[in-house]
Amino acid sequence: ESRVASWAADFDKLLGDPAGLQTFAEFLKKEFSHENIYFWCACEKFKSLESGAERLKFAKEVMERHLEPGASEPVNVDSMANTSTQDRLAQASPESPPSEDLFKTAQTQIYNLMRFDSYPRFLKSSLYTDCVRREMTGASG
Repeated sequence: ESRVASWAADFDKLLGDPAGLQTFAEFLKKEFSHENIYFWCACEKFKSLESGAERLKFAKEVMERHLEPGASEPVNVDSMANTSTQDRLAQASPESPPSEDLFKTAQTQIYNLMRFDSYPRFLKSSLYTDCVRREMTGASG
């Protein structure tokens, strides 16, 4: 199975391949829904942060950018996920930083939105078919 074809076989393979992730982000930009992949990536980065102080600072940035009222790149999660995330972050402090699963519910909602809504359209898009064609003809990128 080719690299680009593997993107069609499994959404997680697409997200796990840097080129696939970048191509999917390009597609979402054209659909005016790139904030979803940016939020998902920010959540992945958040989970990898070791330092509690870093996690607290980054969590606040993610909230401000994606979940708070007036966010610059708001994502569409239900009010329960949004409120519980905000409440948990409000209780966090440098001494008691937010846990790695702070954004789990919201991230899962966005993942499912992309997986079941955007991803099928991506696979039918000219952006994806061009990638397949380039790979089949041996061209890079």
